[in-house]
Amino acid sequence: MDVLFGDMEIYFARSDDFGNTFEIKNISNTDGDSVNPRLRIDGNKVFVVWAQDTSSSSEIYFSKSENYGLNFTAPINISNSLKNSYDSGITLQESNVYVIWKESYENQTDIFFSKSIDYGSTFDSPINLSMDKGDSLITRDTQIRAVGDNVFVVFSAEINKNREAYITISRDKGETFEEPVNISNNPGKSQLPQLYSDDSNLFVLWEDDSPGNFDVLLRQSIDSGRSFGPIKNITTDASNSLISVLGPQITSSDNHVFVFWENKSKTDDLFLTMVPKDSPDYFFESNNKKISVKIEIKENDLIVPVEIVFQESGIDKIENIVFKMTVNDQSGNEILATTEIANNGNFSGNLNLPKKGEYYLHIEPIDMSNSNFTELEKPDIIINVIPEFPSGLAIFAVISIIFMVIGKNYTKFVYLK
Repeated sequence: MDVLFGDMEIYFARSDDFGNTFEIKNISNTDGDSVNPRLRIDGNKVFVVWAQDTSSSSEIYFSKSENYGLNFTAPINISNSLKNSYDSGITLQESNVYVIWKESYENQTDIFFSKSIDYGSTFDSPINLSMDKGDSLITRDTQIRAVGDNVFVVFSAEINKNREAYITISRDKGETFEEPVNISNNPGKSQLPQLYSDDSNLFVLWEDDSPGNFDVLLRQSIDSGRSFGPIKNITTDASNSLISVLGPQITSSDNHVFVFWENKSKTDDLFLTMVPKDSPDYFFESNNKKISVKIEIKENDLIVPVEIVFQESGIDKIENIVFKMTVNDQSGNEILATTEIANNGNFSGNLNLPKKGEYYLHIEPIDMSNSNFTELEKPDIIINVIPEFPSGLAIFAVISIIFMVIGKNYTKFVYLK
């Protein structure tokens, strides 16, 4: 980005001699300011998006090169709106190009998405991903990821003066998106979410002041965002931990993810921490043996099939387990309570829910045959049966979840219709 003739322009520099010399090209080359470029490279192809002032508003423009940056196509307007569009992001998956940005008008800000299936030659009409969830904001660079058929988008939204971190997911290469899910879900200010994904692992990171000061919180999914494990506080100190504008950063290598942030103490030091990609576990003890609990919930409207497996590490089957299963609504009212037996550690049954809404499922092992049972932790699990999309948008998804639960944190299960 440079100011050469009075307006800010988007420039691209390329070198054919290992950086000894560079050739510079003006990609935007237009009246009005062009700012905040974002770039992705795939082989000989270079893709660039940016925000550009027009006579009526700010728009998101796109240009590409198919010869290592020697030449670029004429910029095209992707947002094409009368509202102000800015803070774009871009990611690639095979021939698909996915672009995201935020769009503001008066007191409303929303997150928009457009895709190309032909390496950016043409783009579909933009769609609103935030679905009017208050004042919705995104950061730059890592707020969108694509793995296989999945496209992941995170943003924050302020509803009733409370800002939360949301994620919305497409399972069909950007054709449709699930309703955004609140993954922070606390009374604090949750902002500047980032994400990283590879294979079925998905990590969402954000700044949050619910612990009393701004800390960096992390939430992991092991099934491509169909469920999320407990919230982990990465920083846990008395100073604010954040990076203004961009938010904390995250990347991955081999079996670990790496989180980078700034500690706003007197020295404003930069910190890097490593988090293993292992699955969270829920344990209890019997006769000094650790028993893990695996819970699978297959949501199907108001009848929710539940499968629970109790396992000792390295052993497929264990003795029969008696446990209590309780479901409460958001107000704490008990919807059902039943005592069940997991024969050889396995249980299958249904939860019959009275209406759409949010419910809390509590699993509590209470006895084991001929054993000295010691309870360590009780999992609380949220089941979300979400009402229909606004404006008559019909999308149906049945989500199958296999998840390991730890402590009193919960995973959110979502039914979309």
